[in-house]
Amino acid sequence: MQFTSIRLDNEWELYKKSYNKIYADNNEEIQRRVIWEDNVRFIEHHNMAADHGEHTYWLGINHFADMSEKEVTRKMKGYKRSHDVIKDGSLYLPPNNVQVPDEVDWRQKGYVTPVKDQGQCGSCWSFSSTGALGGSTFQENRTIGFFIRTEPCNGGCNGGFVFRAYQYVKDNNGIDTESSYPYEARNASCRFKKSDVGATVTGIKIIKKGDEEALKSAVATVGPISIAIDADRKFHLYKNGVFDEPECNSTFTDHAVLIVGYGVENGQDYWLVKNRFGSYRDLSCLVLDRLCIVIIQVKKRLYPVKRDPCVMSPFGALQSSTRPCTSPFGSLCSLPVDHTRQRKPPRTTGQLHNTPLHLKKEEL
Repeated sequence: MQFTSIRLDNEWELYKKSYNKIYADNNEEIQRRVIWEDNVRFIEHHNMAADHGEHTYWLGINHFADMSEKEVTRKMKGYKRSHDVIKDGSLYLPPNNVQVPDEVDWRQKGYVTPVKDQGQCGSCWSFSSTGALGGSTFQENRTIGFFIRTEPCNGGCNGGFVFRAYQYVKDNNGIDTESSYPYEARNASCRFKKSDVGATVTGIKIIKKGDEEALKSAVATVGPISIAIDADRKFHLYKNGVFDEPECNSTFTDHAVLIVGYGVENGQDYWLVKNRFGSYRDLSCLVLDRLCIVIIQVKKRLYPVKRDPCVMSPFGALQSSTRPCTSPFGSLCSLPVDHTRQRKPPRTTGQLHNTPLHLKKEEL
């Protein structure tokens, strides 16, 4: 087996140093370099086309560049689809007479924690679900932990079901704080302590697949929302630009992420999405337009402690025909809403709308 390009010798050495790549032996390094060079050519070909206006986003070398797409999927992506009935789930209905803001970014309000490295562990389902719960508990200044070891109905680093994570928290009467039960990127037995509970779940709401207006309403009035997407080779190597990918698969999803906002850029609607593939990656938040983020199920949960039946949002006044409520958030209406989060098993196939998937680099 021979390297395909001598010109890349220096770049290969720099890559190994930059990403702290250490291989077991020379044979493994040869295999890794062959994969890396194939990705380099793939990136160069794509970016050349992007430079000529054929794409609206660019790819780049990152810590996945010496891994095959199948390997990344096996090690990093752990979202599992399920047709199980969600026993405590009900359909989310957007509140009537509420005008949501044109743009929302929960990072600006402190509801989104810094991107964490999930390691070589298929725990995206855990980060996505706890991210949604964490947004709800921000108002109480608590950061909740993760489900890797505590949720017995999921597979830990081998992947899991987001709705089962929420069901576990509800049945278990809570989940511990991150400070008392930090993430370890490995499978282990549960060490849950009731005294360290940082959040509870009283109900699960499901956003109908394909209903982006309902999703927009939930993001604006509830907070960060858990979703699943198709994360392919281009997603793994994405660097910057607006990700408009016609080949994305809207019926197959394998990676759970967290919607933390939405907006419009150059006439294109987008979702702002938090990913967690690691600190090496030159990427922490993405912008996805409204396709190919196929909503398998969007889980929400009741706001802890807060019992005021109002739509709460710090992103400007939510218009209502009823009298306003008062709240430290400053922008409410008096429409009762279940502030809950959860995801839905797929029941139909097909794409959401005729809008492309867009990703754009955003730094937290």
